[in-house]
Amino acid sequence: MPARIFPGAALLATCLLTTLAPPRPARACGGFFCNGGGSVGSGPATVIVQGGERVVFAQGEDGVTMHVEVRYEGDPTKFGWLLPVPRPTPAAIRAGARPFTLEALLSVSARDLFDALQTGTDPRYDLVDGGVGANLCSSDSGCDSGCAVEDMATLNTRDDLTGTPGKPTVWVSDQALIGPYEAQLIEATEADDLYAWLEASGFYQDPAARPLLQHYIDDNWGFIALRLQSGQTTGDLRPIALHVSEGSPCVPLRLTAIAATDDMPILVWVLGAHRAVPKNFLSAVINDASLTFPGAPEYLDRVSRAVDLAGGHAWVTEMSGPLAPIREAFGTFEIDRARFDAATTLEELLTTYFGPGTEEENDVWREEVVPPPDVPRVLFDHNPRYYLTSPGVTLVHDLATLKTRLEDDVFAPRRAIETMLSEATVVTRFLTMIDPFEMTRDPVFAFNPELPPVSNNHSVTLARVTDKSCSQTWRATYADGRVVERVPVTINTNPAGGQTALLSALADESPLGAVELLDEEGPARPFDPAQAADVDALLDDAELGLPSLPAKFVLRAPPVDREDSGCSLSLPGAFVLLPLAFLVAHARRLRRREALAQGSTSKR
Repeated sequence: MPARIFPGAALLATCLLTTLAPPRPARACGGFFCNGGGSVGSGPATVIVQGGERVVFAQGEDGVTMHVEVRYEGDPTKFGWLLPVPRPTPAAIRAGARPFTLEALLSVSARDLFDALQTGTDPRYDLVDGGVGANLCSSDSGCDSGCAVEDMATLNTRDDLTGTPGKPTVWVSDQALIGPYEAQLIEATEADDLYAWLEASGFYQDPAARPLLQHYIDDNWGFIALRLQSGQTTGDLRPIALHVSEGSPCVPLRLTAIAATDDMPILVWVLGAHRAVPKNFLSAVINDASLTFPGAPEYLDRVSRAVDLAGGHAWVTEMSGPLAPIREAFGTFEIDRARFDAATTLEELLTTYFGPGTEEENDVWREEVVPPPDVPRVLFDHNPRYYLTSPGVTLVHDLATLKTRLEDDVFAPRRAIETMLSEATVVTRFLTMIDPFEMTRDPVFAFNPELPPVSNNHSVTLARVTDKSCSQTWRATYADGRVVERVPVTINTNPAGGQTALLSALADESPLGAVELLDEEGPARPFDPAQAADVDALLDDAELGLPSLPAKFVLRAPPVDREDSGCSLSLPGAFVLLPLAFLVAHARRLRRREALAQGSTSKR
């Protein structure tokens, strides 16, 4: 049976795309965020989205670069990844766009780029001691890595693949070894022929991908196909970087829907000169009062529910601020290039540079160095650098090969990332939770220089209050200025006698604090969530450089108060009526899932 290949990252004609999908046993991850889920970690106050791929977009002076982690569990011979990528337009070529070659489009990245971004932008939910207040008394394949492929010339001219003998409709315009991958740049004019070509070349395509292939072909795209080189393992998977000369960051959810899971978390960082905004999606603001402090353990659930309340097509802006701290956290290699080139022994080579000790460097040592006979392989693989100067160490190849590997796999990718980080000044982090049936639009990101930064630090100040009867209660002051009396607080005492407080999520609080429209200029525009479906439909036609909504469309102000049994409630933002709206949205989602399931059953 053929190796399975799934769409992994894509580029629309005017924007970078990244494809997301869940992992399945013995098959390639269809994209990013394959495992889903999340948990509270790295301290009691920090929220970390775990188990999924992480994606970085950078808008630079010469175009857009996308970095993405590639994760896969299973037989390495069955790993395959398809990345649609747009050909440069004639105007872009005349302006000096990157040539349409693998060398110009694709390279390997570094794992710790994502770690630096994650650490620097994770949301934190803390409690602040406010002291004492008033006192009134958180698939299968049987082939090897080099699956047999028919001769390219034969495939390109077969009648059943081309329609017209001698005039190819599918051809390989470039191929290369990039990091651990075998890469091919595939071009096509007919989706059915490309589908058949992939099958004949040892790849498996989900039938649902066929119409999407035609969509990309019609938009003048090519395709990059990746497989692991013979002898490589899934532990050798490297993040990749994709570079294009035109466009804006964008995520291809339509392609993702083929193999996505329910409530898939999608985490994106956008780097640029200003705060990034979702151009054709809404913005959901999380209500801190619906979370537990510290740590917000129900955070992902609240994000999912808030996105539903905002109509299903919405991002949460978790952070937007200076990139400088992340740039400083990303370690660099200091190299004495003359001494590095002149080194004649391993011991001498090791004295010519120093750096952060990355996994990419350790990979080179594991593959190019034979450990001493008395050192078990498992110990060497765990910390190879520790043993490099031990007696009995030998090289698998030679010193020249080792130098080339270090330059290509370690130093060059980091220099490219350092350049990318130096060109941007602001990083914006987005999170959404989305179902496959909602993946009907490819979200595009733009920039707005007028919007203020967004802090990833959330805090609530607690103060003890004593009422007239001498009973003690707690008063919470939230970051937006909201003050709530008699909040549910639990005091825990540790074995050492110290005490910690836990502020529970407030009862009946909507997870959606506000739904907003963010555009390329002007302030955030909060509006009545009851309009979310109408606004979302209009955003389907949003274009970069133009207002996202028609000038005549009027956004209604969010509801502020209501009458309930003679009591007047004054609540900030869009809290009122949202619990009912959530029930309606949830019921609609269930009906759409049932309809989708029935449709799938009928097709079988």
